[in-house]
Amino acid sequence: MVDAAAGGLLDESPWVDLKKLLKPGKPGNNDLAVDAAAMALDGGMLLYGVEDHDSHAGKVVGVELAGLADRVDQVVRSKIHPPLMVRSVEIEDPARPGWGCLLVIVPPSPQAPHMVDNVYYGRSDRGNRKLSDQDVRMELARRAQHHSDVSDQLRLLRDEDAAPHEQGHLYVIVQPLAAREDLIADFLTGGDAQRAILRYSEQISRGLGYSWSPGLNDASRPQRRADGLAFTSSYDHEIKEQSFVEVVVREDGGVALTCGRGTDSLRKPSYDNNGYRVTFPPLLLGLTHSVLALVARLAVDVSGYQGQWSVGVLLDGMKGATAHRGNAGFHDGTPYSRAEYEQQTVTSTAELADDVPAVVQRLLGKLMRGLRVDGLHLPYSPEKLR
Repeated sequence: MVDAAAGGLLDESPWVDLKKLLKPGKPGNNDLAVDAAAMALDGGMLLYGVEDHDSHAGKVVGVELAGLADRVDQVVRSKIHPPLMVRSVEIEDPARPGWGCLLVIVPPSPQAPHMVDNVYYGRSDRGNRKLSDQDVRMELARRAQHHSDVSDQLRLLRDEDAAPHEQGHLYVIVQPLAAREDLIADFLTGGDAQRAILRYSEQISRGLGYSWSPGLNDASRPQRRADGLAFTSSYDHEIKEQSFVEVVVREDGGVALTCGRGTDSLRKPSYDNNGYRVTFPPLLLGLTHSVLALVARLAVDVSGYQGQWSVGVLLDGMKGATAHRGNAGFHDGTPYSRAEYEQQTVTSTAELADDVPAVVQRLLGKLMRGLRVDGLHLPYSPEKLR
């Protein structure tokens, strides 16, 4: 740390903010909230324990580490709106037990801009700045454009769907917002990609305790696609709709999923011979969770991409479908009132690595409420898949 400061590697910038200490009490909490909210627009880091000399890193003085990371977490979750997720890393001073530097990593937030005391903040070359109404409108317009792009990608994914389409199908897409188009192209064309991705899929499915079919680990047959490497449950000449699942790992590090069992036709008990359309909430939740977890593994282990992701879910063929309750039997509850369900959000690698369930709930929570099964599946956690 001392060498990095002396070498100019820690000088302040729009992405680095140096702090000698975190002031005690409310003044310090407010300063921290403003700093983190401002940094969340594009991402960056706060470094406590290093003096700031005219935007250049000065002496590494250190801070007392006990309880400091917990305080940071409490402040960013309670004083910032919407609440913010950060990651704190303690860098201990070997010469002074209990002292060191605290690195607070603030990833680009999917919900930026953020407010503190009803004021939006961002960063400039000279530090924090209050955002004008025009700044806020531009950020919200940028978010709306991301949603439009994802919607177009979901429909392209449906157009390329190779499975028969008598039932509803599930489509999930996760794409980076600021990555090179060939971010992991070398990995995908190398000798270890197939084995590594299949291993990730198996580990994710096993970790979820996932038993619904099809699952991510059923996509095991590699094939090339225009934008990356696909893993499919069936080759083109033998596709069966209800067991079909395909995962495409794209060269930009994104992942797309197609599943032919978004809905299914089942018969009611024997006294009624009329079949009816159902959807399986654990299947939808589990596959969406699995895709997000796979993206996180690829970002952390392969690409190193730490930026933002656009995520979208499309489920068609839903008009009149009801939710099946698995072990609880058939469910004759609320038939879904629309032909399609679509939802988008923005997330970050940090959130995908630490809190996939939060992203799953943003994507599918509204569907669970529309099917009147939110009491069974929300708040979402992997335990509710079993």
